Amino acid sequence: MFTLSFLAVLVLAFSRGVRSGFAGAILLSGCWWFYGMRDERAVLLWIAPVLSGFLQKMKTGYRKEAESCLENVQKLHGHLEEKDRGFQNEIGFFEKRLLELSRLYEITRDLGRALDLQGLFQQLGEILYQTLGISGCWFVQLKTPEPPAGIVYRLDRIREREIRALLDSPGLFENEIAQCRQREGETGIRVGTRTLFPLRVENQLKGILAVDSAVSPLVEPLSIIAGQLALNLEKVELYNRVQELAILDGLTGAYGRRYFLERLQEEFVRSRKQELPLSLLMCDLDYFKEKNDTYGHLVGDEVLRAVAKILKQYIREVDLLGRYGGEEFTVILPETMPQKAWQVGERIRSMVQDSELEIYDEKIRVTISIGVSALSPKMSSVEELIDQADRALYSAKTKGRNRVEVYE
Repeated sequence: MFTLSFLAVLVLAFSRGVRSGFAGAILLSGCWWFYGMRDERAVLLWIAPVLSGFLQKMKTGYRKEAESCLENVQKLHGHLEEKDRGFQNEIGFFEKRLLELSRLYEITRDLGRALDLQGLFQQLGEILYQTLGISGCWFVQLKTPEPPAGIVYRLDRIREREIRALLDSPGLFENEIAQCRQREGETGIRVGTRTLFPLRVENQLKGILAVDSAVSPLVEPLSIIAGQLALNLEKVELYNRVQELAILDGLTGAYGRRYFLERLQEEFVRSRKQELPLSLLMCDLDYFKEKNDTYGHLVGDEVLRAVAKILKQYIREVDLLGRYGGEEFTVILPETMPQKAWQVGERIRSMVQDSELEIYDEKIRVTISIGVSALSPKMSSVEELIDQADRALYSAKTKGRNRVEVYE
């Protein structure tokens, strides 16, 4: 009986509140007393509402704590989601940056394949026009620190994938060159409608890449390309210098014998194939050994250098001058008939004879003998062409020197 009454009061307190629980406890206690059930356990019924209130208070406290924890968890979750979005954005940025750098690496790697200026311009033009969408660009190659300081090339798109470098007026870029010299260490210099990217190697200005309408996002990649271009320009210059040292005679500036013979072979094959005339001059200084014995080898070297300079003056740009050995020079005259070759030889002979060479403290006069040979239909090798020129030279020597003889 007590247990059921206690549970009833407890349920009432839970469902209707503590006050209702107390009212129920008083009512049941009163009933017990009315029916003569004067048991002290009736007082214990009053504990039920107190217990209910305590439990409800704990329940409310736990609920608030749980709600607070849930709210904190939700805030933390939101914060983590925000952080995650930030990380995703950063990952996207770095992925995009990596893609751009990879693309730039591919671009600049192509630049490194060129070994001459025209090849460098072709690769550069493809990068700027096809890849980056530049509207126009110029390349200024600086040669000297003082004006006129450099050569200006305009990189023109001839066809979709063909870029040609055309010489432009150097005076157009005097202001741009001055700006790059003044603003040392800067890149992406804005001058009028152009953006300038100085090409520096070891703090030395080697050239300028000038670009039209370079929008801000292109400044950084263009600066990277300009840095790589400066290094490749230096490489091209070094390569050309090595090539010159390999093929040119260090004393006279004429082509060395090996390279000269290679070019003669090429001209021989081309002339035979296209049925074009080809002539060869074999030149030898008269009594050169006596000059060496009289004045010494240093003076002799200067005589050779002076004669080579005269030879270069009286031949065309398409002709090739070579030092065949010692005091002998040879000249390839493409598309030249024997009579015309004789006239060239005679001009050279006359000029050498009339020149008074001032070398150190000496005034020296020299003469030259020249043999001329020409390509004939029956000729089968370069050696025959050289042999005939040598025979004509021997004939000039035996006939008194200081003359031009044509092989017949």
